[in-house]
Parts: sequence; structure tokens; C-alpha cells
Amino acid sequence: MKKKFYRTLKDSYFFLRVRGRNIRVVWYPKIKSEEVLIRELCRAVWYLFPVKDRIRELIFVVDIEFINFDFKKVDVPEYLDSNIKKILIEFFDKISFRATRKHIDKYDMQVFWKGTDKLYYKKINKLYPYVVNTDFLINQFEAIQLVRLSRLFISYKEKQDSKIQLRHFLSFLKKQQKDVLLIGSGPSTVKIDYCDLDFSNTISIVCNSVVKNIDLLKKVNPSIIVASDSVFHSGYSKYAEEFRRSLIKAMKMFTSLVLIVPIKDYNIYKAVLPETVLSRLYCVESKRVKALNMNLIKRTFVKSTNNILTLMMLPIASTISKKIKLIGFDGKTKEDKDIFWKYNQDLQFTSIDSTKLGHPAFYRVDYQRYYEKHCSETEFAIEKILKKGIDVKSFCSSNIPILNKVSDK
Repeated sequence: MKKKFYRTLKDSYFFLRVRGRNIRVVWYPKIKSEEVLIRELCRAVWYLFPVKDRIRELIFVVDIEFINFDFKKVDVPEYLDSNIKKILIEFFDKISFRATRKHIDKYDMQVFWKGTDKLYYKKINKLYPYVVNTDFLINQFEAIQLVRLSRLFISYKEKQDSKIQLRHFLSFLKKQQKDVLLIGSGPSTVKIDYCDLDFSNTISIVCNSVVKNIDLLKKVNPSIIVASDSVFHSGYSKYAEEFRRSLIKAMKMFTSLVLIVPIKDYNIYKAVLPETVLSRLYCVESKRVKALNMNLIKRTFVKSTNNILTLMMLPIASTISKKIKLIGFDGKTKEDKDIFWKYNQDLQFTSIDSTKLGHPAFYRVDYQRYYEKHCSETEFAIEKILKKGIDVKSFCSSNIPILNKVSDK
């Protein structure tokens, strides 16, 4: 709790210090190879481009041979979002290279691309300048650290406006008094005969890569799409680009489809979504609280968890309905030791390896421990929802114990 409070204090202090002016960002420690320089340039501009108008200067500390590096001519690695080339050019007058940090005047943010640097440990506990560790080889949460850079610039008014919009939208859905169908990306998603379901009395909520399957979306006519992963959805990889391309296609096709994302990712989506769909983008804040929030209209935040089902889908569903149905949350067997859980291949993008190249530390996770925690969090959430008198039923059997318990199979 103390760590969370201190981080919030640092965020608030940073916002107050830079309010009304543009900032200087230093990328450190010294970069000594062209491969690393290109990668860090791509990372920096992707995560800062949503707030590029607030960036006065983006400084990279490099070996003397890269002082005059022409980044406009670089070939962006194939595993990264193809739009980064264009974004690099947009940063033309903001990027500079220095051979040493000593001659750099005052700066507001210091990004340590190598978190083992000794200076990082001296700076991390200071309120200002803002210091962050984005070492993609050792920091499993580097993608979250990076997306939070643009979140720092979201004003209090913008947060409040987003809360009000989300409350109005959820109130509108709640008044319809319909069932809610939650659709995950597991193998069972495409095994259901959706013709047997009554969608005239159902609000469908889909997640993540389900947006790839347009035929499925036509059957369920979703009202909400939720996405929360900073690697697979708002990240800088080719996989994340494929997801966003499918997301935009779905939002254009289904003109009432609303996208709800965590506030940390909000500025990324605001920057990449076309103007025509921006009015259907909402964000929600997550907090490290003990209790599941089942009334997002009254208190517009979710309990922080590591999975989209418990983070957003169940809280939204329990806010707007008295009957929740689930499809496509299969979990995994004990034999599946090297994956998070089973996916439906028809709902997956082909460039999954790009995330392993762009975020290698992310895959250092203990998969079994992660899965057990997810099962525990899902059980906690569903039991709370059931105690509230809300009916929960899974249309398919599942390897997640609580979902198998409420399954009608």
C-alpha cells in the first residue's frame, strides 16, 4: 500500500511540476550499439507520441559515433508496428543525441532502458525528476511502465469527464434489464451454436482478440469490447498492431460498439483510433482494493487483477445485469505448462512471436503460478457476485474450477 501511495504521489507531483509547459526526457544509460539505439528510439517514440506536443526534447545518451545518427533513414525492425517509421519522422525536431549526461541541463523525466544501472537505484526514490525502469530484458512490467508515461499527462478534468461518460453509458445499459453474455477467446468460443441464444434480450461483451472474428461478432452483435494488456493490445509490436487494426475494423462495422480500456492505456488508443470512433472510447481506473466493485456507476473504478475477465468483464456485467452467461473461458490443463491458457487459434493473430522479441521479460513469468492466481481471483469474484443474488452460468465446461462449477454442461 505504501508503494502504491508513493507512486501516486510521484505521479501527482510530476503533473503539477510540468503543468503548462513542455518537458525534457532523457533516455539513459549510454547506448553503445546501433541495434539497441534503433530499438530504444522505436520504444520511446511509440509510447510518447500520444503526448508528443508536450515533449520539448527527447535526449538519448549515446557513444560518440552516434552523435550525428540519422534516425530518419533507419529500418524499423519487422517485429514492430509499421507505423513507427512515420512516428519517428514526426519526432524529427525533438530528438537529440549527447555523448554524456553531464552537459544536459535540467530535465523532467529519466527513462532507464537498462534498469541495472547504478544511477537508477540512486534516483528511483526521489520525487523529481520522474524516474522509470523500462529494461525489457529484466523488468516483466516494462510495457506497463512505458504506457504510463503518457498517462501522466491526463488532467483531473479529463479523468472526471471520462468517468461521467462511462457512468451514463452503463446506466443506459442497466435500464435495459437484459442478460449479459461474456465472450472470451478460448477454444469453446467457436463451438457454441449461437443460433440457440436469444440476443434480443442479451448484451454481449467481448474481449481482446475476439475482434478478429467478424463472423462471430455478427452473430453476437457486441455492445462492448474490453482490452487491457499493455503488451498485446497497446504495445509497439506487430501483434499489437494487428489487434488494433482488427479493433478499428470492428468499431467501424458495429457503429454502437464501445471500447473500454484501463486509464493507463487511454492516451495510446486516443492517438491511434480514427476520429470517427473516438466518441466510443471510455477508460476506467484500476485500484488495489480488496473487494470486487460490482457497481461501476456509483464508484467508477475496478479492482486491480491480472486478467481481463476479473479486471473488467465481471465488474461491468455485475453492474448492469442480474444474469451473467460466459463462453470461451476454458483455462488450461496441467499439461499446458508453457502457456497462460488455451486460446482459440481462429481468434489469434499470426505475429505472436513479435511480442517475444519486443517484450522478452514478459515471458519470464511462472505460468502455473499466474494461472493458479487467476483461478483464485475468478473464484473470489464469482462467489461475491453470486452472494449479491446475480445468476452466473458458463455455457461450456472449463478447466477453471469455479467456471466448471457454474457450468450447465
